[in-house]
Amino acid sequence: MILLAAWMQLLGCYALYTTSQRAVLPADKLSAWLRHHRPAARWVGMVLCLLAFGLFVDGLGWGAGILTGCIAWMTAISLVVILFPLFVKPKHAGKS
Repeated sequence: MILLAAWMQLLGCYALYTTSQRAVLPADKLSAWLRHHRPAARWVGMVLCLLAFGLFVDGLGWGAGILTGCIAWMTAISLVVILFPLFVKPKHAGKS
């Protein structure tokens, strides 16, 4: 259950990341759909993050679940912001 909550947290953070105007996104179908449907992406991201937080609390108890949920949220959003721009290929590679 904890692994499911961690994946839901990561997917929720990615859905919220795609709603940013300044985000550099890869050209895949999921990113394109989330980019074109911003209100839905915000709802999906928030629901996934809240469900993941609830799973952490359900699986670990109130104290440990809240602490683990906060740590997992900070880790997931940091990974999304740092790593996902690395998957995008530059448009002008090699041109000066």
